[in-house]
Amino acid sequence: MYKAEKMKFEISIKHYGSHALLIEWPGVISDEILADVLRLNQLILGYFKDKAGICTTPSYHSLLVQFIDSETIQSDVIVKELHELYTLGCLANRKPAKKIFIPVCYDESLAPDLYELSTKKGLTPEKFAWLHTTPLYRVFCVGFLPGFIYLGGLDPLLCHPRKDIPRQKVIRGSVGIAGSQTGIYPGDSPGGWNIIGNTPLQLFKKQKNNPSLAEAGDYVALYPISKEEHEQIRQLIEMGEYEPKIVTHDG
Repeated sequence: MYKAEKMKFEISIKHYGSHALLIEWPGVISDEILADVLRLNQLILGYFKDKAGICTTPSYHSLLVQFIDSETIQSDVIVKELHELYTLGCLANRKPAKKIFIPVCYDESLAPDLYELSTKKGLTPEKFAWLHTTPLYRVFCVGFLPGFIYLGGLDPLLCHPRKDIPRQKVIRGSVGIAGSQTGIYPGDSPGGWNIIGNTPLQLFKKQKNNPSLAEAGDYVALYPISKEEHEQIRQLIEMGEYEPKIVTHDG
């Protein structure tokens, strides 16, 4: 059982369409704010468990609360309840975060921007890849494609703006850098991130109850693999004989 402290950020709650509410925190990317978002998310899920069907979407510094019964939020009563829930910070079970190990191949055939980016940073591609796999990343958001994960914790030396002209096609599993974040594409898509590697893992499986491999608040550890290992894992996944390593993160 986890006792949440009284919340300390100024939040705003506003109607978001006809059957949803958007709760917003200060527009800063930080572990502290994300932890606050996830705390309130758990409080809301517990509070409304027996009252109304809801779906929540936590992100960097916001929380979208969608009500299955749109009539539920026609009154400002719920807005008041949410403010009180946040202010009181009552008892809540803290959902344990996962630590997901994701293999990444940095071979130039799968990393079209790695050489150029590493040269700009005064690094060899090997050193760049080493620095990229050193941090323990935090999942701050899952979007803009189903299963696309936004990872915070990138080494400041590797930060780089997104490309001026996006590619028309970025292949599935591409690992990219944009600004101070790393992102992983769950499927083929146009995109403007600097592609510096590729993972053979499937980040989104629509047939599963929880289709996304990661969710906001989880942790990701990247580790380097060769092109041969990338192909071996890809084949094992196609045969249904490979699952990524996932453990509970206690930090």
